[in-house]
Amino acid sequence: MVGKRGWIRILESTIAVLLVSSVLVIVYSGQIGDIPTGMSVRNLEEKVLRDITYREDLRLAVLNEDVRVLDVFLEASIPNNYVFRLKVCDLDDSPSCKLDVEDVVATLKKNVIVDEIVVSSNLDLYSPKKVRLYIWEK
Repeated sequence: MVGKRGWIRILESTIAVLLVSSVLVIVYSGQIGDIPTGMSVRNLEEKVLRDITYREDLRLAVLNEDVRVLDVFLEASIPNNYVFRLKVCDLDDSPSCKLDVEDVVATLKKNVIVDEIVVSSNLDLYSPKKVRLYIWEK
Protein backbone atom coordinates (compact mmCIF):
# COMPACT_ATOMS: atom_id res chain seq x y z
CA MET A 1 0.00 0.00 0.00
CA VAL A 2 2.96 2.31 0.38
CA GLY A 3 3.55 2.34 -3.42
CA LYS A 4 0.02 3.60 -4.18
CA ARG A 5 0.58 6.75 -2.17
CA GLY A 6 3.62 7.64 -4.27
CA TRP A 7 1.72 7.23 -7.55
CA ILE A 8 -1.08 9.49 -6.31
CA ARG A 9 1.43 12.25 -5.50
CA ILE A 10 3.01 11.91 -8.92
CA LEU A 11 -0.44 12.15 -10.54
CA GLU A 12 -1.32 15.23 -8.45
CA SER A 13 1.91 17.00 -9.36
CA THR A 14 1.46 16.15 -13.07
CA ILE A 15 -2.06 17.62 -13.05
CA ALA A 16 -0.77 20.75 -11.28
CA VAL A 17 1.99 21.22 -13.88
CA LEU A 18 -0.52 20.78 -16.72
CA LEU A 19 -2.88 23.35 -15.21
CA VAL A 20 -0.14 25.94 -14.68
CA SER A 21 1.34 25.43 -18.14
CA SER A 22 -2.06 25.67 -19.85
CA VAL A 23 -2.81 28.95 -18.06
CA LEU A 24 0.59 30.31 -19.15
CA VAL A 25 -0.01 29.25 -22.76
CA ILE A 26 -3.43 30.92 -22.82
CA VAL A 27 -2.09 34.17 -21.36
CA TYR A 28 0.95 34.18 -23.63
CA SER A 29 -1.06 33.50 -26.81
CA GLY A 30 -3.44 36.36 -25.94
CA GLN A 31 -0.52 38.79 -25.73
CA ILE A 32 0.99 37.66 -29.01
CA GLY A 33 -2.27 38.27 -30.88
CA ASP A 34 -2.13 42.04 -30.24
CA ILE A 35 1.37 42.66 -31.56
CA PRO A 36 0.98 41.74 -35.26
CA THR A 37 -2.23 43.76 -35.60
CA GLY A 38 -0.54 46.92 -34.35
CA MET A 39 2.52 46.28 -36.45
CA SER A 40 0.50 45.68 -39.60
CA VAL A 41 -1.42 48.92 -39.07
CA ARG A 42 1.89 50.72 -38.54
CA ASN A 43 3.20 49.25 -41.80
CA LEU A 44 0.00 50.21 -43.60
CA GLU A 45 0.23 53.75 -42.29
CA GLU A 46 3.86 54.07 -43.37
CA LYS A 47 3.00 52.76 -46.84
CA VAL A 48 0.11 55.21 -47.25
CA LEU A 49 2.25 58.16 -46.17
CA ARG A 50 5.07 57.02 -48.45
CA ASP A 51 2.60 56.90 -51.35
CA ILE A 52 1.49 60.44 -50.54
CA THR A 53 5.12 61.51 -50.59
CA TYR A 54 5.99 59.88 -53.91
CA ARG A 55 2.84 60.34 -56.00
CA GLU A 56 2.74 63.70 -57.77
CA ASP A 57 -1.05 64.08 -57.65
CA LEU A 58 -1.18 63.39 -53.92
CA ARG A 59 1.72 65.75 -53.21
CA LEU A 60 -0.08 68.49 -55.12
CA ALA A 61 -3.27 67.77 -53.15
CA VAL A 62 -1.33 68.19 -49.91
CA LEU A 63 0.29 71.43 -51.01
CA ASN A 64 -3.10 72.80 -52.12
CA GLU A 65 -4.78 71.38 -48.99
CA ASP A 66 -7.28 69.47 -51.11
CA VAL A 67 -8.32 66.93 -48.49
CA ARG A 68 -11.06 65.38 -50.68
CA VAL A 69 -8.49 63.87 -53.07
CA LEU A 70 -6.53 62.50 -50.13
CA ASP A 71 -9.66 61.05 -48.49
CA VAL A 72 -10.57 59.18 -51.68
CA PHE A 73 -7.06 57.71 -51.78
CA LEU A 74 -7.18 56.77 -48.09
CA GLU A 75 -10.61 55.14 -48.34
CA ALA A 76 -9.27 52.90 -51.08
CA SER A 77 -6.06 52.10 -49.16
CA ILE A 78 -7.26 51.55 -45.58
CA PRO A 79 -9.50 48.56 -44.70
CA ASN A 80 -13.08 49.21 -43.62
CA ASN A 81 -12.56 47.96 -40.08
CA TYR A 82 -10.33 50.97 -39.33
CA VAL A 83 -11.19 54.62 -38.88
CA PHE A 84 -8.77 57.26 -40.09
CA ARG A 85 -8.38 61.01 -39.84
CA LEU A 86 -5.98 62.98 -42.00
CA LYS A 87 -4.85 66.43 -40.97
CA VAL A 88 -2.94 68.77 -43.28
CA CYS A 89 -1.46 71.82 -41.59
CA ASP A 90 1.43 74.26 -41.74
CA LEU A 91 4.71 73.21 -40.19
CA ASP A 92 4.39 75.59 -37.25
CA ASP A 93 0.62 75.18 -36.79
CA SER A 94 0.37 72.25 -34.40
CA PRO A 95 -3.15 72.89 -32.94
CA SER A 96 -4.83 72.34 -36.32
CA CYS A 97 -3.14 68.93 -36.60
CA LYS A 98 -4.80 67.61 -33.46
CA LEU A 99 -7.86 65.40 -33.42
CA ASP A 100 -11.29 66.97 -32.97
CA VAL A 101 -13.08 66.51 -29.65
CA GLU A 102 -15.52 63.98 -31.15
CA ASP A 103 -12.63 61.87 -32.42
CA VAL A 104 -10.85 62.05 -29.09
CA VAL A 105 -13.97 60.75 -27.36
CA ALA A 106 -14.32 57.99 -29.99
CA THR A 107 -10.74 56.84 -29.41
CA LEU A 108 -10.95 56.51 -25.64
CA LYS A 109 -9.63 53.09 -24.56
CA LYS A 110 -8.45 52.32 -28.11
CA ASN A 111 -5.01 52.12 -29.63
CA VAL A 112 -4.46 55.06 -31.95
CA ILE A 113 -1.54 54.86 -34.33
CA VAL A 114 -0.24 58.23 -35.47
CA ASP A 115 2.43 59.08 -38.00
CA GLU A 116 3.29 62.20 -39.92
CA ILE A 117 5.31 63.36 -42.89
CA VAL A 118 6.39 66.69 -44.27
CA VAL A 119 5.64 67.54 -47.87
CA SER A 120 7.76 70.54 -48.64
CA SER A 121 7.47 71.37 -52.29
CA ASN A 122 6.55 70.54 -55.81
CA LEU A 123 8.45 71.64 -58.90
CA ASP A 124 6.18 74.67 -59.23
CA LEU A 125 5.09 75.36 -55.67
CA TYR A 126 6.90 75.79 -52.35
CA SER A 127 4.45 75.64 -49.49
CA PRO A 128 5.63 73.14 -46.86
CA LYS A 129 2.86 71.21 -45.11
CA LYS A 130 2.70 68.62 -42.39
CA VAL A 131 0.48 65.58 -43.02
CA ARG A 132 -0.60 63.68 -39.91
CA LEU A 133 -2.52 60.42 -40.18
CA TYR A 134 -4.47 58.89 -37.28
CA ILE A 135 -5.71 55.30 -37.54
CA TRP A 136 -7.68 53.25 -35.00
CA GLU A 137 -10.00 50.24 -35.01
CA LYS A 138 -13.77 50.67 -35.18
